[in-house]
Amino acid sequence: MHIDVSCGPAYAAAVCHLDGNESVFVERAALAALSGNVSVTATLGGGGLVRGLTRRLLTEQTLIVAKYTAARGGGWVRAAPSFPGDIAVVDIGVTGPLKALSGAVLAYATTVEVTTRPSGAAPLILHGGAVAVGLTGTGEIALCTYGGIEHLELAPGETVIIDSGHLVAWSAGMKMKIGPLGGPLRSVLTGEFLVGEFRGPGHVLIQTRAPNQFRGWLFPERVEGMGHV
Repeated sequence: MHIDVSCGPAYAAAVCHLDGNESVFVERAALAALSGNVSVTATLGGGGLVRGLTRRLLTEQTLIVAKYTAARGGGWVRAAPSFPGDIAVVDIGVTGPLKALSGAVLAYATTVEVTTRPSGAAPLILHGGAVAVGLTGTGEIALCTYGGIEHLELAPGETVIIDSGHLVAWSAGMKMKIGPLGGPLRSVLTGEFLVGEFRGPGHVLIQTRAPNQFRGWLFPERVEGMGHV
């Protein structure tokens, strides 16, 4: 399977190209179009019922996902997120295991596993109660974001500090610290309540806009005085 991105960066869609008898998992209600020789079934998305229920209870991932399979000769499936923004295609076999915000996962190869216990660790809770899921295995995965997306590759010992509202995904084995920027008092004064410090080597994907900030702009009365949390 190979994933291309069309109509980006503002209104991107993921086009999953399938060989004959090849399949792809797509999040529920994310289908935009598909070729006529592709069939669909409902599935737990790999991992069985227990893992599917855990994933649904702890994250924004749906319990049931769609599995699209191409007939002989191949076909394609176009998936689109529910919000405007960009899509990044990441090959887990190249980057190694990743952690990603659960709501960012749009479509992925059947050889990719989405789990709530990445690399044997407990789920990581970030801004607004968001939970990170683990992405392991091989193959491509489409990650959707609100706003544009940037892929940072850190050299050994290189560090970067990122506002948690702009995080999308990062290497599972990276050293990371989560906390207020400059201490609690400075974080209140600057409005940067929770940031992550990452140390390379590894990969970090960030989005140019923060969904919580946009919701706060639309509905200021709900988040008055709360900053990013």
